[in-house]
Amino acid sequence: MTRLEIRHLEVLLAVQRLPSLTQAAQRLGVTQSALSHRIREAERRLGIQLCERHNRALRLTPAGERIAAGAKAILRDLEELERQAQLSPSGISHILKIGSRAYSCYRWLPEFLKHFRTVEPGLAVEFVDDAATRPFEALEEDLVDVSIQSGTATARGIERVHLFRDELVAILPPQHPKAAQR
Repeated sequence: MTRLEIRHLEVLLAVQRLPSLTQAAQRLGVTQSALSHRIREAERRLGIQLCERHNRALRLTPAGERIAAGAKAILRDLEELERQAQLSPSGISHILKIGSRAYSCYRWLPEFLKHFRTVEPGLAVEFVDDAATRPFEALEEDLVDVSIQSGTATARGIERVHLFRDELVAILPPQHPKAAQR
């Protein structure tokens, strides 16, 4: 029987990914005190130290890092298992997770989604907006399958495909001095 619970794994991942205890607690929706309590509880259950303080920051020990690395895969698999269980009755076989910072400004998106549903009826599209600030990490951590970003940034091991050129438009009040200019 396992000694750690899902909440312990989530805490270790949050501590690993975020620079402060405050941010880790906020990400999990708990107080700093509750987060510290969960860490101490996990350490007590395993009988080993998982975290240590370093210059006012909380860092994982090597044992904590090993558990966090495994936790990432376990939690991802559990989320996928839950999602697949929910999809089965609806006829959807897979969800394509797209990370995008401002998908509301993509004029092409509604028509694309309509076409996509006819071509791939068993595939649903889900937008993950909190993955947009860390697009490469979101891809590496399997939070998204595709990330739509502007600019030219690249990362090792990630394929970049040009989708379109988007025109930037300034909207000005009629009385503005530049409003009459092209």
